[in-house]
Amino acid sequence: MGLYPGQRLNNYRLKNQIACGGMGQVWLAWDEERGVNVAIKTIADNLFVDPNFTKRFFDEGRRHIKLNHPNIVPVYDVFSAEHYNCLVMAFIEGASLADILDNQPDYRMPLATAIPIVQDILGALNYAHKHGIIHRDIKPANILIYKKNGRGFLIDFGIALAIGEDRRTCTGQSIGTPHYMSPEQITNPKGIDHRTDVYSVGCVFYEMLTGRPPFVAEMATGGETDFAIKRAHVNLIPKPPTERVNTIPAYINDVILFALEKKPENRLPGCQEFLRLLQVGETKPIVKIRKSRRPYLYLLVATVITLIVVISVLLIK
Repeated sequence: MGLYPGQRLNNYRLKNQIACGGMGQVWLAWDEERGVNVAIKTIADNLFVDPNFTKRFFDEGRRHIKLNHPNIVPVYDVFSAEHYNCLVMAFIEGASLADILDNQPDYRMPLATAIPIVQDILGALNYAHKHGIIHRDIKPANILIYKKNGRGFLIDFGIALAIGEDRRTCTGQSIGTPHYMSPEQITNPKGIDHRTDVYSVGCVFYEMLTGRPPFVAEMATGGETDFAIKRAHVNLIPKPPTERVNTIPAYINDVILFALEKKPENRLPGCQEFLRLLQVGETKPIVKIRKSRRPYLYLLVATVITLIVVISVLLIK
């Protein structure tokens, strides 16, 4: 039997469903202990094939409870009831960034509106990264915009890790979207670090300003779409944002492309640097530091130049 308004789960009484997706449902509920409205994400315990899902869900939920940042939606509780795994969060009155973009002209927003939201998310991620937590699933649907002041809040820390690498339900349905996945998350998901979130924020920022993610598969269908987009993340260079919207400032274009570098070692090193460049990039040029895959080549070139100089001096004498 499914969930229904008025149903009681532990200390929470369900009011109405406010969101529904491939992973489960989100309900507005009344917290009878605190006397406040909360949001409860519910995931059926038989949804995923992986038998370790429930344990990971609880582990990641408890880690999220420990996070305390003004731009991370607080998690109050994690429990199982009526064959559902439940994550209890603060209720943020507003809408997801995905919904807001869907209602914008050309599916994009002004730079002056986008930058504060991106800064909020970068600040939240920088805090989480310092506490050893990687989000792994940054996308517009996981960013909430508070109705009163337009500030950004991040949700669903660790849920991608709880789902696991297969990311499929018992019915074979794929969970999540590849539009914001870093190349290393596609090719080596066990080896990722905090820089995967940097890449994903770059993808979201790109979409906020241009009306589309860096890579889409316009001609592909079904399962081919995911494959085509993942292949693009790994192999293709994104079109510069300024080529899609010529009013985007050059420094913003450069920061986004820096975040979208394929190799983590060539990418913006972290969210703190991402934030800094957004603040100073307009006045200072952005210099990308690339680590060479062949450092010996530079040594060889330097040696040859030195020999040429020495031989020239000897000939002159």
